[in-house]
Amino acid sequence: MALVGVILFTSACILSVLLPKERLRLSDWAHVIFSQVYVTMPFVMLYLLAFLSGYYEYKVILSFFILLWLSDTGAYLLGKYCGRHKLLPKVSPKKTWEGLVGGVLSALIGAYFLLKFGFEIPGLSWYVLALLVSILGAMGDLFESQMKRNKGVKDSGSFMPGHGGILDRFDGVFLSVPVIFAIVKIMS
Repeated sequence: MALVGVILFTSACILSVLLPKERLRLSDWAHVIFSQVYVTMPFVMLYLLAFLSGYYEYKVILSFFILLWLSDTGAYLLGKYCGRHKLLPKVSPKKTWEGLVGGVLSALIGAYFLLKFGFEIPGLSWYVLALLVSILGAMGDLFESQMKRNKGVKDSGSFMPGHGGILDRFDGVFLSVPVIFAIVKIMS
């Protein structure tokens, strides 16, 4: 964790040299540091989760992404075809309660199959993990939508047109990984 602090401090110093002085405000520093923590910390925690047992274990990370992808897909499909009740229309007008339920159910089904194929995670039930990944993934998506609305932008980038930007592919990771990491560390 100290390495992350060093990286953040160094990046902030470099940015202070590169950015024009009239643009440097305290709120700019807060945005720079928050964005680096928001994006970097979950990936550091994913790395640490992969080595939870003392050696590299790809199944933990692969399983996490399988649950997240299933949740995203289930939420999209059920929301698109059955969604009637808006979740938070001021934040994300297309998200529905039905979609959230579809995401949770898809992740729970995925957890069942992960158990069937012998994937293990120390100290945590796959069903609890699936529930957390699907709900926190949806909340991460809503959080990013809120940030974009606050900044007056529709997409966080143009790398993947129609998908809201590259951050939209990871918004579920940013909120769910820190919580999962903390729970796994406490339970193991």
